[in-house]
Amino acid sequence: MKLIQIYFACAQYDIFDLVSRDTLHVFEVSKIF
Repeated sequence: MKLIQIYFACAQYDIFDLVSRDTLHVFEVSKIF
């Protein structure tokens, strides 16, 4: 049970990291235009 919770926590963190990087990229692009 604990392992599954840890796995999901890591997965959520990875998704958050991806999303934040995506939004940062979008902001950079919008600054250019």
